[in-house]
Amino acid sequence: MSPALRLPFRKVHGIGNDFVFADLRGDPGRMTPALARELCHRTLGVGADGVLILTGTVAEPEMTVWNADGSRAEMCGNGIRCVVMELVRGLGATANPVVVGTGAGPRECRWEDRGGEGFHVEVDMGPGHPDGDDVELQALAGIEGDGLPVRPLRGVRVSMGNPHVVFFDRFDPREIRAWGPRVTASPAFPGGVNAEFATLQGPRRVDLVVHERGAGFTQGCGTGACAVVAAGVRTGLLPPDETVAVALPGGRLEIRVRSSDGHLLMTGPAVEVFEGCVLSGAVPFR
Repeated sequence: MSPALRLPFRKVHGIGNDFVFADLRGDPGRMTPALARELCHRTLGVGADGVLILTGTVAEPEMTVWNADGSRAEMCGNGIRCVVMELVRGLGATANPVVVGTGAGPRECRWEDRGGEGFHVEVDMGPGHPDGDDVELQALAGIEGDGLPVRPLRGVRVSMGNPHVVFFDRFDPREIRAWGPRVTASPAFPGGVNAEFATLQGPRRVDLVVHERGAGFTQGCGTGACAVVAAGVRTGLLPPDETVAVALPGGRLEIRVRSSDGHLLMTGPAVEVFEGCVLSGAVPFR
């Protein structure tokens, strides 16, 4: 067995979507799929939906996102707000806005440290691009033995640098629990997909539950909230140039589609929970 490695970290979250944050500037290769799974494990590790790795420099930061299953994600809306918080509060960054490099391209972030009211970040998430034709998943609609009606799922596909499929309807919670994992792993999406179940509650309010590829159901998903608003504007269900409140299980995000260029502006909080040091590799983990 190789000796355990000490890994300083901070536990952070954005509306309950929780992460292990590690500053690996100068040593990015230290993170591996096995280590990501170890850190995210809810009983054997720190416990998180994913791992956020900071590389680059304070002036030109780069973010890498690892899912709880050891896979990589191109982008994470809640995660990037947490990275900006750590750059400012932990590493003394002063630029505002700060541009963070991601697997989906650079993202401009404007931050506001409100003291007792928390740390808030507005992220220019770029445009929500169509990601192929809309889909109808007839085979996933029926769930045997639960008494729920059989109905098709019609989804709008959106890319936020990572893939999403958005379903607008009113859902029984049992439907969401059953359909989420099946949509994410459906052969209709060979690389996997993030599944959004959205219910319109008014002209500028949406209730949302997300099943993320690589993480499962989470308390919040920033790219998912953006995908929902992008899909809503595209289909005429939501207005452009107006703030839409997206309520997820862990809290609320504010999303606006800028009609001049189609960019989505996401605003929400970032929270630091605790810091510590984990003995990574103390137990073999697969």
